[in-house]
Amino acid sequence: MKKLSKTVFLVRHGERKDHVDKNWQPDPFDGIWDPPLSEKGWLQAQKTGSYLVDLLREKDIKLENSTIIFVTSPFQRCIDTTLGIARGLQHPKQSFLRLEPAAGEWMTERFFEEVNCTAPQMTQRKIQNIARNHLEVTKVISMDWQYSPVRNEFNFPESMSDMQDRYDELRQSLDTMITRDIEANRIGMMQQDMKSRDIVVVVVTHAAGINALLESYKQVSFWGLAGFRVRFKPSIANDSDSGEEEDTVMKGKWVVDMEVSTKHLKGTTLA
Repeated sequence: MKKLSKTVFLVRHGERKDHVDKNWQPDPFDGIWDPPLSEKGWLQAQKTGSYLVDLLREKDIKLENSTIIFVTSPFQRCIDTTLGIARGLQHPKQSFLRLEPAAGEWMTERFFEEVNCTAPQMTQRKIQNIARNHLEVTKVISMDWQYSPVRNEFNFPESMSDMQDRYDELRQSLDTMITRDIEANRIGMMQQDMKSRDIVVVVVTHAAGINALLESYKQVSFWGLAGFRVRFKPSIANDSDSGEEEDTVMKGKWVVDMEVSTKHLKGTTLA
């Protein structure tokens, strides 16, 4: 019997609109600088979804036997990236979206002059937008309306050490979250056969979040991480698989076996 896989992909958002349109301005009502994806960013996200399908095949994980859980920063560029990836995956009935402020941008004064909204305000506004576009959204992904975030506040200004602590907390919570999902055999209110399916988590976040999560994951040994790609290997890591990986899962360390990859984005141009 095939051993079920639990896999995590760490994905940075696509190209932001304010980086290509210098005239873009946020809605003052939002109270925070929160650009969406550019048109090219949407194409990048969809290509990333197709690429994740290829990576899963490499790990002998069949999409039709997988539940995909997106843990996504509530910033619009990350939500847009999630929807684009889900469109590329083409797995709508088993793809679920959870908005998570703990996966949000580093709240440093280098990035924000001011922050005049709370995390709950931002998250609720995004949930309302998703609800208004429910018919379109559900073509590619289902919203987990029952999800309770790990963090529900913005800490501004946020130091680098506070940001790392936040992502450490997110990583630890992901471990327990997925274990809880499997034990409950459901996603939110939706009954799922979690115990007989491969679990794939896609964390859609920001550059600082990617680096912080990688640092956090490399210090722990819990369940198999892949995808950016970081993968579980035995304690003494080398370039070749030992064949003893399944028997030593609880004794090893996280090893990056694929560096940051953008090869799937080559040739992403607008018609």
